[in-house]
Amino acid sequence: MEIVSGYRDNKQLRDSFNELAVKVFGLNFEVWYQNGFWEDNYNPHSVIVDGKVVANISVNFCNMDYNGTVLKLIQLGTVMTDPDYRGRGYSRLLMEEILRRYEREVDGIYLYANDTVLDFYPKFGFAARSEYQYSKLVNNTNEACVRLVPMETRRDYDKIIDVMKNKHQIGKLTMTGNEDLYMFYLSQLMKENNFKITGSDTYVVAEIDGDTLTLHV
Repeated sequence: MEIVSGYRDNKQLRDSFNELAVKVFGLNFEVWYQNGFWEDNYNPHSVIVDGKVVANISVNFCNMDYNGTVLKLIQLGTVMTDPDYRGRGYSRLLMEEILRRYEREVDGIYLYANDTVLDFYPKFGFAARSEYQYSKLVNNTNEACVRLVPMETRRDYDKIIDVMKNKHQIGKLTMTGNEDLYMFYLSQLMKENNFKITGSDTYVVAEIDGDTLTLHV
C-alpha cells in the first residue's frame, strides 16, 4: 500500500481513479481531462494497492475573492473508498497526509460533507457550518432574453472561460483562477443549464423546473 498524488498524466492510475469514481459516484473525469480542463489545481491523493486506486481524497486549490481580499483555500472532494477496501482506515491516512502537507500553506480548508460522515471530519478539526438558500417570488412579464449554450464545442468552452477570466462575477465570495473546476460541471453535469443573456457577455447557470428558477452562484 502506498499514497500517490500528482498522477494526472499516468493513464493507468487515471483510468483506475475514473473506474472508482464511476463505481462510487457515477462520475468519470476522462472527458474533462481530454478537453484539457484537468489542470494542476485538482490533485487526487490516493491509496494504491497492487497498482489500483482503492481510496481517494482530492485536493482542489480554490482562491476566493472575498470583498476584494483573495483567500488561498483548499476544497477537499471526491472522497471515496472502494467498498471492498472499506474499514481499513485509508480515509484517515489520506486526511492526515493532506493536512500535514498543506495545512500551513493555505488560509483555510473546507469540504461539503453528507449526513453519513458528519462525525468523521470533526476528528481532524473541521467544524460544521450552515448552508443557506434564498428564494423570492418574481412576476415577470418580459419576453425571454436568454439562449441556451449547451457547451458542445470548443468555441462554447473558450468563450465562457474568457468571460470568467476577464469579467467580474456577481457575489461577495467568488472563486478566482480556477476556471477548470467550473468547466468540470459546465461541460458535463450541467450542460443544459448554461444560458447567455443576449446582447451581453453575461452567463447564468440555472435550472428550470416548472415555474421555479434556481440560480447557481
